[in-house]
Amino acid sequence: MAGEDDADYDALDLQWNECAKINQEVLDWALSMSSQAALDNYETYGQKLVMGQDKEAINGGTWII
Repeated sequence: MAGEDDADYDALDLQWNECAKINQEVLDWALSMSSQAALDNYETYGQKLVMGQDKEAINGGTWII
């Protein structure tokens, strides 16, 4: 983590859930900011978003593909 000299790379970056955790936080925030009508539509008609395990990539841009 930025600014933490004793941060453990293996413990913080190699758990294969960092992106899923961030994406879940964003989804939770978006749902908390949504109107009741939008939430009702999401619950009734929406495809529920489920975060899966992160996938190893050789560079950070491969998620775009």
